[in-house]
Amino acid sequence: MHTNRITTMLLRISILFVFVLAVHAQTTPTPATANELEYLQFMLTNLASPDHSSGAIKMYEDSLRPQFGLTTEEASLIHASGQSLKPLLVQFRASSQAITNGKAALTDSDSKAIAALVAQRNSQIATLVNGILANVRPETAERMRMPGNVVAAAIKATQGGK
Repeated sequence: MHTNRITTMLLRISILFVFVLAVHAQTTPTPATANELEYLQFMLTNLASPDHSSGAIKMYEDSLRPQFGLTTEEASLIHASGQSLKPLLVQFRASSQAITNGKAALTDSDSKAIAALVAQRNSQIATLVNGILANVRPETAERMRMPGNVVAAAIKATQGGK
């Protein structure tokens, strides 16, 4: 009798565990694909660019609201992500200029240092993009994923399906 209770309890715990995993799998969004990441990187770098005026950035942010059907909270999240990227872009520019300044050609060491900077920037952007996709409504995430896939499909079509 005691063994049956333990077996029943273990079965219930197992079912609960599987249920929790299933719910988590459904609520954890898929990370951005390379195509989606490329478009969303473009979007974030526009929001974070030290070359753009605050007015131009505001206009671009405002254009994203109707494009993706953003709520106020979602728009704030995207704004905050762009603002958190800005110092990295400024540092990236300063570091790459320090490496290339006054040089007619780059050494292998210089090229590796720049590649490391690019990898760091891309990693930070991917983290921000996936954070955005994880924290907006699912329908918003799908709308945000679409442009990268549409552009990639159009490019593939013009290249004969390559």
